[in-house]
Amino acid sequence: MDLNNTSEAASRAESAQAACSARFPLQAYELRSAKPKTIPWKFAAEAYEEYAARYGKQQSLERLAERGGFGAEEIIMLLCQRIERINSRQNDQTLPHP
Repeated sequence: MDLNNTSEAASRAESAQAACSARFPLQAYELRSAKPKTIPWKFAAEAYEEYAARYGKQQSLERLAERGGFGAEEIIMLLCQRIERINSRQNDQTLPHP
């Protein structure tokens, strides 16, 4: 067994696990809010796709996290628009073209 391959595989597994458990911050509007303070990073990454399509990629997702993340209402809006964009693409692909 090659130790380099073993350590590389372990490193990839740790990175994948960290990616799955990573959390993205949400800006809290009220101190006593029942809203979650973080969401799974993968949801923020989907919202960021819509954010980048609308506003560009001047700020990375990582930089947005450093600055406090998305607002709760903002993440909902971005995810809803992301879903609409994905559905629209799927509908365009399934409709017969004249």
